[in-house]
Amino acid sequence: MSLYFNYLKIHLKSLLEYKTSFILSFLSQIMGLALYYFTLICLFQRFSNVKGFTLYEVLLAYSVIEFGIGVSEAFFAGMDKFDRLIMRGDFDKLLLRPRNIILQVLGEEFNFVKTSRIVEAFVIFIIAFINLDINWNIYRVITFISMLISSVTILLSLFIFAASYCFITIKGLEVRNVFTYGCRKMAAYPIGI
Repeated sequence: MSLYFNYLKIHLKSLLEYKTSFILSFLSQIMGLALYYFTLICLFQRFSNVKGFTLYEVLLAYSVIEFGIGVSEAFFAGMDKFDRLIMRGDFDKLLLRPRNIILQVLGEEFNFVKTSRIVEAFVIFIIAFINLDINWNIYRVITFISMLISSVTILLSLFIFAASYCFITIKGLEVRNVFTYGCRKMAAYPIGI
């Protein structure tokens, strides 16, 4: 695991060589996501609820998924870009190294700009929690933490599944995107919607 954190530190150092570029990319990601949330707010101003779900319930569901996809895209981007390893022939080099192959693939690439999704998800969590009347107890806290962990685990599993598809064909980008980003869009809303 220390190998993974070494990869993380190296990628972060290289990214911070161009601080202005990182900050502008980070802010543009936040603005893009904020526009989506603004669209939801506008929709719910017109309709008070959709199939019995209020704005803040939908925002809570969407922020859980955004948290999962943010963590997966930021810290496990190597799996999402696995097809590039195969096309460039770099996967063979990884197989020759005496290290865990999964950690090497995960550490191949990080996308710290996507941490903006994590930040924005936490802001939406706070907004949703303030506006939802939730009586917190230990079981609800454990449920919420389990939701976050499950979101990350499911999306990482989908990335690994999509990476395994690269052994069949490396040109199946749209098929992979149906399972990864398509499932993200579908799961962002309560099932009744």
